[in-house]
Amino acid sequence: MNDRSVLLVFDEVPYPMTNGGRIDSYFHAKSLRAVGCHVFLLFAYTFQAEFDEFVKVAPDICDGFFAFQRNKRQLKDVFSAVPYIVKNRKPSSKVIEAIGRKFSGVRFDLVIEAQLNAHLLASEVHQILYPNSVYLHRMLNIETTLLASTFQASKIVSLRKWFFALEALKMWFYERKVYEQFEHIAAISSYEQNLLAKKFPGKKIFWLPPFFDFAPRTELTPAEMDEYDALLSRTKGRPVALLTANFSGGMTVKQVRWFLNDVLPLVRKLVPDLLVVVAGREAASHFESGESVLVVNNYGSVKPLMKLCGVLVVATTGRGGVKLKLMEALGYKKPIISTVSGVFGSGLEKVVPNTDDPQMFAQLCARAFADPDSSKVTQSFFESRYNCESNAREMLDRVLGAES
Repeated sequence: MNDRSVLLVFDEVPYPMTNGGRIDSYFHAKSLRAVGCHVFLLFAYTFQAEFDEFVKVAPDICDGFFAFQRNKRQLKDVFSAVPYIVKNRKPSSKVIEAIGRKFSGVRFDLVIEAQLNAHLLASEVHQILYPNSVYLHRMLNIETTLLASTFQASKIVSLRKWFFALEALKMWFYERKVYEQFEHIAAISSYEQNLLAKKFPGKKIFWLPPFFDFAPRTELTPAEMDEYDALLSRTKGRPVALLTANFSGGMTVKQVRWFLNDVLPLVRKLVPDLLVVVAGREAASHFESGESVLVVNNYGSVKPLMKLCGVLVVATTGRGGVKLKLMEALGYKKPIISTVSGVFGSGLEKVVPNTDDPQMFAQLCARAFADPDSSKVTQSFFESRYNCESNAREMLDRVLGAES
């Protein structure tokens, strides 16, 4: 028990865990509490229904929290010098005062800013209320790179594309200014760590893997079991390779088409009855079901899909961050075949089979279907390096010093 008090500042409500950022936030808080910290949360939220869901689980992950509903009405924030995804979390002076009252009597050893989006909130709270606390930035992505990648992947006729372009331009100036303020930065992958270390020599920048519960997630609810049974009847017992992605705005379409056009014909020579399931938001807008492809549009839970598949395919070309689908597959103990970029910077490059060569990719897929137990080495390494409590202790030791 270490008796340290930590304030985690998030850009959004950490539960329900509907995206990678929320998953990291939720288990980050839970892991710090598990190693003996007093954990308090501060965040802005948009939807009342999500906040109500969070309140139900809050006692499991924190000792207290303060939340306020973010501004979502002012169009002028879109055209402000500060990026919109940061500006609409900015707290008013009344909110700052209320935060001080809520946490009165708590001396925070550490204030953690989770993602750049939360910077206006976290920096004002740190500067005004807790200037003597150690201040750490938890970086999930280099936002400029992420926004630029999203811009490139989106359809040219999509309004989203030009919104991302505007955000990326503003973020290019804003991001560097923010990182210059921090002594401690925890990057989510070694890729971001190395990029920042070159830009900011002398700063304490370290790799902190995503917080993710990798315990087996095999139990399905009755509704998920019904969905699984429906999928099973459609696949007719054939071996299944799964590709999941968010295809809204045209994102990741090119990468999936590379697999379907260049790799799948080669795999089917080795696994003739293979069926590829392409699942995700707006999948049906870009792909069609056929003899060797089944399209699942806007699925609810990924669990039936993970239970169904024999191999998960990661076909991304973006090197930033750590891919959520990668961790989910390992959580379900599924073999993974990835492009080089799909595992780049994750620490799993040597244990997850990866290549950009279509012929080799096909051979790796065939081997994974022939020997599902071949992924046990990957599982063992993942469960060791991505152990949440060990990583929480390591983070505390790096920024606050080891326990005496």
